[in-house]
Amino acid sequence: MRKLYLVLAGALALALGAAAPAGAQSAASGRVEMTVHTHSSGVLLFGIDRLPFDITPGETFAYSSRLCSGNAPYNDLGLNFLPDYPGVDDDGDGKAAVRHGIQGLVLTGNRDNGRIRGTLTTVLCRPGDSPNGQVESANAIVSHFDASYQRTSPNDLYIRGGFRFSPTESTGTFRDIQGGGTIDGRFTCLSHLNNPANPSCQQQGEYTDFVGHRGDPRLGPGLLQPGILGSFYDPTVGPVAG
Repeated sequence: MRKLYLVLAGALALALGAAAPAGAQSAASGRVEMTVHTHSSGVLLFGIDRLPFDITPGETFAYSSRLCSGNAPYNDLGLNFLPDYPGVDDDGDGKAAVRHGIQGLVLTGNRDNGRIRGTLTTVLCRPGDSPNGQVESANAIVSHFDASYQRTSPNDLYIRGGFRFSPTESTGTFRDIQGGGTIDGRFTCLSHLNNPANPSCQQQGEYTDFVGHRGDPRLGPGLLQPGILGSFYDPTVGPVAG
């Protein structure tokens, strides 16, 4: 049965605002890479809608990272611009902490292979009053993607495709950002991956997590290869919004 298609745009507007940055600076351009780590349980930034294991066209999905104030080791250094984007990743480690919301729709296919379309919202964390010293900012990158998927095990549904930044939906310092590239990731069940004694996605009947990366997912934070690779151009770089 088709599930209700969750729209994150309203949540994004409420959580982040859409104010344009004042005092735009010179343009920025180069390469960009991101690692995505999202879930469907716990204290999350966006709403969730799990993708069932037995997929049919018209199914929807939505997954979310934890709050910036929560532990999310794969997103704590999840955004990297090359060269650095002014005010975002120009500190000592050269990478920025982010959180993600991903949502989409199954266009064609079955539980083994097909095509999906979706939106990835990347929220920049900023220093703030929380246990780990971070809170959400009003700076977000919105990307739209189209990808093929293929089931490779009872616990993995791999996707690969292309994405484009949305200059009209991105906010704060990322307003007007352009560009795109490739997206690699998978729907999976991280609890089974971390402990094979736990039920697989097939046994649970749904995928509990979505991660965007390349390489062995059992590697620790900082060792995974980013799943989002591309190029960017922003003609209106402005100050990082609070």
